[in-house]
Amino acid sequence: MPVDSLGVSKPRINKTLSAYIGSKVSLGDSDFFREYARAFSPNTTFPVQTVFGAAIRAEVIPSIRFGLNGEYFAADFVDSYAGAVLSPVDSLPVGSRFSSEKIHFTAIPLMLTADYMPFTTQFRTYFGGGLGLTIGHVRWEESTISTVANDRRIGGTHIDENILAPSACLYAGLELGFDKRFKNKSVTSLIIEARYSIIGMSAPMFATVGSQFFNPPVEWKQKYSVGASGFSLTIGLAFQSPDI
Repeated sequence: MPVDSLGVSKPRINKTLSAYIGSKVSLGDSDFFREYARAFSPNTTFPVQTVFGAAIRAEVIPSIRFGLNGEYFAADFVDSYAGAVLSPVDSLPVGSRFSSEKIHFTAIPLMLTADYMPFTTQFRTYFGGGLGLTIGHVRWEESTISTVANDRRIGGTHIDENILAPSACLYAGLELGFDKRFKNKSVTSLIIEARYSIIGMSAPMFATVGSQFFNPPVEWKQKYSVGASGFSLTIGLAFQSPDI
């Protein structure tokens, strides 16, 4: 056990640095994309996205760790569709229109975390949660080609906005120590973790595009959740030492 300058023993605080990469699913499950599917196109399937993260944790109490965790991920939704242009007078077709959509958002969640480790063996599980903030950005671009002169739907950039949002997460993981004994006061582990993050990113997604519709819904002036929450499965490396 280490001692201070007066010769008094100090408790060892194991600190862990980790970095990981994984896949994030369920993105796009939000009020915005449900409304988009209703008003624009039903093709709202998001591909699996990659997430990168890093964390620092300190075991200040036996079996209890506190830490700081940060992640980065981005999502791209691309859609194209064609349809008839209807007259606002009698709803009869007066031409056709082709539209292409690109919606992109990024999120950087930063959270304070707490873990509980029920077992302190070479292979140890842990459970935890976190609270914090997410720094995000969302951009929606649309391009249109229409056979109708003076078509109200001209496309353009409907939103390009930075977002600061509250965030939370719950997770469970497994640390696979390469050696159960400390070598040179450090040990490296493989970590596998499953996590669900709740990220409250929202923005007035339809506020601008509403001017290109006849009688748009009043609700389009409100903020809609963007769809950054989701489940992730990650794998990484952790470096543990009392001297980090």
